[in-house]
Amino acid sequence: MLNSDDWSKRTSFPYGVLYAEYGAVHLTADVETPAIRSLSPMFDNCPKALKKSLALAVGYKEAAFTRAMQILFDHLIVHEFTHGFQEKTRVRFGAAWLSEFFADYTTYAFLRRFETEYKKDLCVVETVAKVMYEGGKPLVKHSSLEDFERLYARVGFLNYAWYHGKFFLGVLELYDKYGESFISNLIKAFKVTDEIIAQKIGKSCKGFEKWFETWKQEN
Repeated sequence: MLNSDDWSKRTSFPYGVLYAEYGAVHLTADVETPAIRSLSPMFDNCPKALKKSLALAVGYKEAAFTRAMQILFDHLIVHEFTHGFQEKTRVRFGAAWLSEFFADYTTYAFLRRFETEYKKDLCVVETVAKVMYEGGKPLVKHSSLEDFERLYARVGFLNYAWYHGKFFLGVLELYDKYGESFISNLIKAFKVTDEIIAQKIGKSCKGFEKWFETWKQEN
């Protein structure tokens, strides 16, 4: 957990933008950070009913959005470790948006699995996702998956956060239908092994699989 001085020595990311490096997730020592403050227009711009719902979910009327975002950021530790898991196990989606969607899905699945312990946090995450999406929609320049794929984080931090609001809302819909099985199904569908690579090449290059089996075992 880093203060602003420690943070600036380690990364060029704005203070408060959660990120992972060398197997560690970097968190902030402060609740309100420049990163969270930069997203406040989403809350300012969202419908009054959503503002009220968020305050009720958080349990505080004052600084409800700041508290909610900090709760979300705390649980995005799962999101960041999911990316590490993908890299180590060679789960390659081939689409940045699906990789981020998958990591948001595992974050939500964690909260649902331990719902008894994280009941309040679960409600906060569900509500703040709606705030980010609804409040951010009129503020963002990019909204298509094509733009996200092409620009990724270069869409800007607020726009990037808006995409995650969209992803989380999609997660809420899919989780009710597929539950945790969605995670294992995606891993099964997209995990890359040498054998799978050989099979795919062998479909258009006859005999490749047999050659590969011999070749890979040679010293």
